[in-house]
Amino acid sequence: MRDLVLHGTDGRLLRIRLGLRGQWGVTSLVADGDGYIATDDRWFEGTIGMHRLDGEGQAVASWTSTGPALAGPRGAAAWVSLVAPESGESGPTLLHAGGREQDIGPLISPVLAAHDGRTLTFTALQDGGRSYVRRGFTTDLVDPPERVPVPSTRTYASDGEHWWELRRWRLVIGGPDGEVAIRSRPFVQALGRPAWEDDSHLLVTVTHRRRQAIGRIDLDGTLSLASDWSPFDNAGFAFVTDHFPQIVR
Repeated sequence: MRDLVLHGTDGRLLRIRLGLRGQWGVTSLVADGDGYIATDDRWFEGTIGMHRLDGEGQAVASWTSTGPALAGPRGAAAWVSLVAPESGESGPTLLHAGGREQDIGPLISPVLAAHDGRTLTFTALQDGGRSYVRRGFTTDLVDPPERVPVPSTRTYASDGEHWWELRRWRLVIGGPDGEVAIRSRPFVQALGRPAWEDDSHLLVTVTHRRRQAIGRIDLDGTLSLASDWSPFDNAGFAFVTDHFPQIVR
């Protein structure tokens, strides 16, 4: 595949090699120790491809997951690994964080919501009798998961006051002064999710007439371009989920 490049805020460039055949792109990248946890744009009924990259950007392990890893304190990420039922194989569904892992048994299709370095909050499908119901859980990866209210879908800035979330076809930015909703069709949402650049700006992928660019959105919803236009590809741009995102393109 064509190499992807991580552009660091310090000017450093890192070529990413997923080791896949075909034009697959990176859709999320989270720092984990000396390397990264990355997802690609292969998708099937809620499962995606996930990889561990070393410090040189080379994939050293690959598996199936349900969503991007979550950044945690001190550079330790959390992520999910599972065996897709469509593969005809079987295996445990595991939560991972800080060198620990936990088999969550009968819970199905977990999606991570929060990671504070000690506990993971996630949603998962649980047998409710007549059907499976998505419920909220928390775990320290030692004791069995405990039921909690379904967590918020908001992603907060580091100030803990401002947030964004997707509501149908709208990107909503909110804080102490209220909310602003923006039609989200110009943004590649599933493949290049918004990322906080700082407490006052979001970075998004903007697409227009087969071209794409990185857009910057102020808290009042004003959109400006943060990069030049380039030919559109399926993945758009992905951002390292850190306080000051780096950009993969």
